[in-house]
Amino acid sequence: MKKTLTTLLLLCISQHVLAEIEINPGLSGSWIIPETTGQALMIDVITPQNLVFVGWFTFAPVSSGQGGFVDHRWFTAQGSYDGHVAELDLVQTSGGLFNQNLSVENQIIGRATISFEDCSHATLNYSFDDENLSSTVPLQRFSNDVFCQSIVDSQTPQQTEFNLPPEIQLTDVSVNNGRVHIEYRLSDAENDVMDIQAYAIHENGQRYQIPLNNLRRDVGYPVIAGDDKSLYWLYLEDTGFQQQQWSDIRIELIADDGFVDNMQEIVDLVSEQRLINDINTMQGVRHHQGNSIQLESTRNYIRQQMQGRQLPVENQSFIYQGSTGVNIIATLDGNDDNAQMYLIDGHYDTVTTTPGADDNASGTAGMLEAMRVLSQFNSKHSIRFIGFDKEELGLRGSRFYASQLPSNHNIAGMINFEMIGYTCRGQAECADFPNADTSIYNIKSSFATTLSDTFNTIGNTHVPALKITAVTDDGDPNFRRSDHAPFWDIGVDALFLTDGANFRTPHYHRPSDQLDKLDTEFMTQIVKTAVGTLATLAEVTHSGTALSEPLTLQ
Repeated sequence: MKKTLTTLLLLCISQHVLAEIEINPGLSGSWIIPETTGQALMIDVITPQNLVFVGWFTFAPVSSGQGGFVDHRWFTAQGSYDGHVAELDLVQTSGGLFNQNLSVENQIIGRATISFEDCSHATLNYSFDDENLSSTVPLQRFSNDVFCQSIVDSQTPQQTEFNLPPEIQLTDVSVNNGRVHIEYRLSDAENDVMDIQAYAIHENGQRYQIPLNNLRRDVGYPVIAGDDKSLYWLYLEDTGFQQQQWSDIRIELIADDGFVDNMQEIVDLVSEQRLINDINTMQGVRHHQGNSIQLESTRNYIRQQMQGRQLPVENQSFIYQGSTGVNIIATLDGNDDNAQMYLIDGHYDTVTTTPGADDNASGTAGMLEAMRVLSQFNSKHSIRFIGFDKEELGLRGSRFYASQLPSNHNIAGMINFEMIGYTCRGQAECADFPNADTSIYNIKSSFATTLSDTFNTIGNTHVPALKITAVTDDGDPNFRRSDHAPFWDIGVDALFLTDGANFRTPHYHRPSDQLDKLDTEFMTQIVKTAVGTLATLAEVTHSGTALSEPLTLQ
């Protein structure tokens, strides 16, 4: 019978080791070694530091004294984890006395690993140094699984190309008996596991991050989406808060899904392949007389890309030379009450003699890719993405847009993509051109430096392979040959990014201006740098926020 049970146990183990799960906090709790009655492990997964702590109740390896009495033993194990495996030091503590401030000694006496197959089964491999004991044994969860499986399920994201920030909404906030009680709804399109942090905000704007040890329930990490989330804050026991001596506050909750952690990860979201696809779709004469069909097809493509990112799209129409031009506009609204506006644009029309891959499908593609990346974020300031029309007829679209702005407009800066795809790397066709090089020209106005300086900093730090040539407008009329010029005229810090146009490429306004002539790696580097520039200035985050009405604490 014993042999049969052992066989069944091993069969059960063999079925579970075929699977693995990422270590998550839901694995914390009581675990037993089913082969040895009376042994147990208390496992605690500490996610911010990727640590596992284990308390292991077991027995001495040999009998001691008369009657075969076996000593009880407690060991601890602690270490880091990666994926489904935790690598741990086995530690024995000696000295000390209960409730006495006496020194103790922690001695590493061996090594252990725990690999988790699912939320209820794992394998412990251990080795004690001095006692020459080692083995591999199965572990089985003893305490109920509260939320491990929910975390595992939520870690299987929907197969989408983009990732939207979490959404959080307060449904009730109340103060009673030294507690602030908060109920909220939490959602995430990709079912990411989230970290919830809470802040108290004084009426003067000062912020106080509430420590997790003064918060209870659905707070910290991990928290999964749901409509019935709640937490409460023991504010009378929060000594740090009491020192502030605040009584009138608001509560802010921030939900972070950990999608990106730094600027490098943001700029690396830019896709060279998507840029290539855009240019391939748009190239072709795009002119109201030369090819109105391709022009309208390009307009529709731009609109579809913007609508696909769930942004509101505006068509700003104007008349010039008897035909209607259309500026196509999408806006990512900032969440600050005093939000400023940043623009990024590329004109999409051509002259009648060229398919316009570089001039300016490259710039329009850059604007669209920036839109795809940045629309995945929330931001303090607004970002507006614009495809200007009739640039080739004298900057008509941008002039009209600028003329419609109120005198107290809130535009803090602009990035204008004007031909960003051609490099001269020694090929004979461009060797004799004035700007026969591989840099992007970063041309700023004579009165502002913020956009240019930020672009240079992002490029040098996060896109070091991009060569940037910084230039200041000195009145040369060539510096006004694109859609930034009307914005210089109204005092906007507008940045003119260009590969040099006819000063570098022999394909300018010619039938040969096609995708196969472009350096798409170079173009991708430019878009990455522009995305990082706007992400910095607009202060983007991948978090959802919710702010309560004013509260008066008791």
